[in-house]
Amino acid sequence: VLSSLFPKMSVTTRIDTNERLLKGLYQNLFQLIVTNAKPDDDSLHVDRFFTETMSLSVPKTHPFFNRESISPSELNGQFLIVFNEIGIWDNWIKDNFPGIRLMTISDPNALKDAIGLGTALSFVSDYVYNMGHHDKEQKIIPLDMENKSISYFLVCQKQNFSKYRKIFQRFEN
Repeated sequence: VLSSLFPKMSVTTRIDTNERLLKGLYQNLFQLIVTNAKPDDDSLHVDRFFTETMSLSVPKTHPFFNRESISPSELNGQFLIVFNEIGIWDNWIKDNFPGIRLMTISDPNALKDAIGLGTALSFVSDYVYNMGHHDKEQKIIPLDMENKSISYFLVCQKQNFSKYRKIFQRFEN
């Protein structure tokens, strides 16, 4: 989206902590950042970018398939497949599901194949689901927990907002 809105600019991306991203923004190393915590600074222009909610993808053969929701404690001892580069969700999984057995996969095609075997659970966000990157044979079941969503914020320095107004308008909720 950035490349199409700003065809003459070079676009690079980086996944890092909110603190490092903000520091880079203040030092003019970055022009735009996305954080998962709303910065409280009057020198910044901040808009909610989107909210992502995690659910569980359950194969037809799994005992959870007919459930309406699943709590974190019910996942203790369960085997789940996840992509190994899921950013902020990595810590979320470690913090909320200490008793699960994880298989991390780095190849997105291998992940899709492994999930398609229909024997293991996997996490899927509504963002991934809406993009169609999920196994359509599996049932998506909500997690019964409060912190199953993460909001993201698009941030730039106020002095640069007019330059990047198009990107903020493109993602207005």
